Amino acid sequence: MSEMVVEKLKKRFSASVLDSYSFRDENTVIIKKEDLVAVCRYLKSDPDLSFDFLSDLCGVDYMGREPRFEVVYHLFSISKRHRIRLKAMVGEGEKISSVVGVWSTADWHENCRLA
Repeated sequence: MSEMVVEKLKKRFSASVLDSYSFRDENTVIIKKEDLVAVCRYLKSDPDLSFDFLSDLCGVDYMGREPRFEVVYHLFSISKRHRIRLKAMVGEGEKISSVVGVWSTADWHENCRLA
């Protein structure tokens, strides 16, 4: 099922999808950070996909690599029962758009601070 998701993304956002791969039946799609919100809106609103649950959002620091950071989104469709991982590369000092307008729960992930 997740392969269908990747193929739909590649068809709809061919210029936005930089890479995709599968490992242990988990699909990852790397997208341009500039297209993040549009891709996420599509994943949520397309009736065949219905990614209605942002299960996790995190950042990874690859010190010494450029771009240095990866922002990782784990998405799940409750009704369709499929998952996908989105990744967007972000350089040091760069910003990435918020997905709060797509999933309001992203607010907690995006603004989480250590006490």
